[in-house]
Amino acid sequence: MNTKYTGSFSTFSRKICSNFIIIGISALLLPGCKNKAAIPQVQQWTTHEITLISKSSYENGYTDIDVWAHFTNGNGDTLLRPAFWDGGNMWKIRFAPPDTGSAWSWSAFSVPSDKGLYGKRGSLRSVAYTGSNPLLKHGLLRMSEGKRNVIMPDLYQEHLKASALQTWKDAGT
Repeated sequence: MNTKYTGSFSTFSRKICSNFIIIGISALLLPGCKNKAAIPQVQQWTTHEITLISKSSYENGYTDIDVWAHFTNGNGDTLLRPAFWDGGNMWKIRFAPPDTGSAWSWSAFSVPSDKGLYGKRGSLRSVAYTGSNPLLKHGLLRMSEGKRNVIMPDLYQEHLKASALQTWKDAGT
């Protein structure tokens, strides 16, 4: 049986269709309109501070509750950072991204669970360091291969190249 709809669209039906069209267009366009500047950009090795406010009050914030944040990037790297009590109901978490070009997401938790702390989430993007501080410019200090010295990775490599060059020059003299 083949039947055709011959009636006219009611005003109510037109409103429903136009609302679906508006919702569909919005769903397609809005994700592209996200403000990427809203995600903090943090230079590698510099400190990004996150402030959380607890719902409950604690007589001694150092011993009555533990607060931590779990940081994860798209490469699967994870870091666990403790929060510290900053007095009253305020807690702070400090994070320094060890890489560049990664999107890091974080999630806080607390024991005992506190609605102002537990489950809070956020994200940041790590970018290259542009300052002149040599400790930040060359990365964290590390142990040398022989585990006898503390070194700056980039400067150590440059020192080895310079030493080898000088030894080669001295040998030719």
